[in-house]
Amino acid sequence: MREIVQTLVIAILLVILVIYLFLQDWRATLIHCCCAVSLVGTFLFFPLFGFLYQYAVDVGLVLAIGWW
Repeated sequence: MREIVQTLVIAILLVILVIYLFLQDWRATLIHCCCAVSLVGTFLFFPLFGFLYQYAVDVGLVLAIGWW
């Protein structure tokens, strides 16, 4: 379990580093990291409110098809 947590922490740090290297700004990096946390948090609340992940997939497909 300790190795899993260690790998997860290293992966998160590498993702933050790559975002910073592309954006070249700490403020923009922080904003993008917070957005990712919000997205994961949203999916954690899906089961609590009775939503299915299939709804998110359907909405994504509708947006992708409608966008073109």
